[in-house]
Amino acid sequence: MLQLNQVSQAYGPRSVLSRASVVVNRGEAFGVIGPNGSGKSTLLRIAAGLLPPDSGHVETAPGARIAYLRQAVEVPDGVTAGEQFPSLFPDAVANALAAIGGRLATGEDNPALTEEYDALVDAAGRGDEAREVLEALGVNYVASDAEVGRLSGGEQAKLALAEVMTSGADILLLDEPTNHLDLAGIRWLEDRLATFEGAVLLVSHDRALLDEVADAFVVLDADGGTPEVFAGTYSEWIDERERRREEQWAAFGRQQRAERKLKDHLTQLESRSRYIENSTINFAIRKKAKKIARRSTTLKRRLERQAAATDRIERPSDRPHGIQAAFGDAGRSASRLVEAVGVDLAPGGGVPILRGLDLALGRGDRIALVGPNGSGKTTLLRAILGEVIPSRGSISVAGSARVGYLAQEDALDHLLDATAVEAVRREAGVSAVDASNFVHRVLLGRTQATTPLRQLSYGERRRLALSLLMLKGANVLLLDEPTNHLDLESREAVEVALDGFEGALLAVTHDRYLISALASTVWSVEDGRVVERSPEEVV
Repeated sequence: MLQLNQVSQAYGPRSVLSRASVVVNRGEAFGVIGPNGSGKSTLLRIAAGLLPPDSGHVETAPGARIAYLRQAVEVPDGVTAGEQFPSLFPDAVANALAAIGGRLATGEDNPALTEEYDALVDAAGRGDEAREVLEALGVNYVASDAEVGRLSGGEQAKLALAEVMTSGADILLLDEPTNHLDLAGIRWLEDRLATFEGAVLLVSHDRALLDEVADAFVVLDADGGTPEVFAGTYSEWIDERERRREEQWAAFGRQQRAERKLKDHLTQLESRSRYIENSTINFAIRKKAKKIARRSTTLKRRLERQAAATDRIERPSDRPHGIQAAFGDAGRSASRLVEAVGVDLAPGGGVPILRGLDLALGRGDRIALVGPNGSGKTTLLRAILGEVIPSRGSISVAGSARVGYLAQEDALDHLLDATAVEAVRREAGVSAVDASNFVHRVLLGRTQATTPLRQLSYGERRRLALSLLMLKGANVLLLDEPTNHLDLESREAVEVALDGFEGALLAVTHDRYLISALASTVWSVEDGRVVERSPEEVV
């Protein structure tokens, strides 16, 4: 149904895609994976026909309809929800049909207008489905005359996703569809995609979703090389990637041993030649020394050719792309670091959104905090920080607790004009050299060290903020969606770093891979109360 043939794209001197080819047939779902900046969104825009590639072309089945979900909704000021997402609002559909019908009745000959009219007729017949989808995604009520720019990012994203999923399209191009969804919404999307009969091209950092939905993957790299198509699940790709890394290390080791042996032999020949020349004036013997010297010259040239060879094996990376720092020793602390007794939380007064909380967070605890969007998860973290005062009960934090907090939104907004190195120096109080070394480890780019934070991507700033918690040495971590906006390998690196943390961890997350890998207990917000669950019950 969808075919990309030898598609290449560059932005200035930087190649983003090189000869990308993929065929997605009916009933197939392909995941698109790769580091941030490797061209995932670019690939989807080309597939959607919104970006002409520098070379190559895109083909779709005759008559196939495409629905494209962007990462973010971009609309001019003043546009209403009914205008932007007409198929989700019955009154907007009726008004649009009347307006277009009037234009067609005057004899206006416009194929695009006719196509839009037919699509709206289809949408009018799917009104009940639209309401069910909005409810499944957690959209309680949005008026059709509400200005899109005044809606929250979550509301905009869910409306856009609902429109795409009820469009009746044959080909779905989805760029981060789980952004702003809670676990219930993610599961709904997972079930919907698993039963979708058309073709799907999916960019997502939700590893559990990829495992369940994708039949194969387009694997991009940060250097803009030719993408690889891998047939299998995401977990199978991870196993294959690790196998390849091990093979690379083995081949690199063999190459190093062969070169070392050659260099040792060369050293011996040169030493022998010098010894002969310096120890005798006998012409025959010195002639033999010159022959040995010629052999050493030949070996030198061989080594030079090997060093310049295109098939030379470079040293493989021994660490995952992304965050390379690690949390330090949590040090000595109280066994119970945070305790809530009989707590009700009603930010702004009124009816409590959380009530009857009796919770304890101790050294070594690893707790995932889950629940519907808006159920009070972030409020609980802010109450532990002292930013929200309980309307009833008390929350105590041990004197030995050193709390590190990662907010759901950008935690470095107050430093946007500073460079990454300057931000680290201010936040952690370290020297310029130590700050520079730290930034190079966690951002993996020399230019990023001297780039103002506002010019870094959201994911890069997120990575730096999380890494700073590691540097400061907290023994209580309160993390609000710690893997948001991180690429897949950076998420893996976060798990590795958190796995070595010895203090108390409380993380709000919808990342089911993270919950499975790290959480020993889950606090689930259900009907205003926190219920203790096992990770298996939630994931």
